[in-house]
Amino acid sequence: MSSGMTTPGIAAVPRAPGPRADGCTFELLACGAAVSEARRRARAYLTARGCSADACDTAALLVSELVTNAVRHTASPTVICSVRRDGTLVRVEVEDHGNAGGGADEGPVLRDSGTHEVSGRGLLLVDAVCDEWGVLPGRDGIGRIVRAVFRDTEV
Repeated sequence: MSSGMTTPGIAAVPRAPGPRADGCTFELLACGAAVSEARRRARAYLTARGCSADACDTAALLVSELVTNAVRHTASPTVICSVRRDGTLVRVEVEDHGNAGGGADEGPVLRDSGTHEVSGRGLLLVDAVCDEWGVLPGRDGIGRIVRAVFRDTEV
C-alpha cells in the first residue's frame, strides 16, 4: 500500500460531471447526503459493468470514506467523485477544493487514533482494502484528488 502512487494518464482524464464511456464521474454538493448518493451511484455503475458483489462493497466503502473526508475536512462547496473499471482494476477518485484559504494543503494522512476517539480511522480502512492509494494536486492546483485502486479478484 502506497500513498505516493502515480498512474500514467489518469491525472489528465477530464472530470466533467456525468457518465462517460470510461467511467462514471459526478459532482455533488459537499454535504452529508452526498455520501450515500455517491455510494449509490458507484455501486450502480460497477454492478452494470459486471463487478463482483465484493468489489461493489469495497468501492462503496472507499467512496464513503473519501467523500466523508472531503465533506468534513475541506471548505469545498462540491466534491467530484469518479469511479472506473479497467479490466480487473477499480479506481475511485474524490476531488475537493481544499480549505478556506484555497490552494492545496497537505491533505489526508494516516493517523493513529486513540481507542477512545470516535473518528479518524477512515484512511486506515482505505489503506487496508485497496492495493494503492494516494493524494494528487487538484485541477489548477486547487484542492486535491484522493485516489484508491483495488483489484476485483472475482472477475
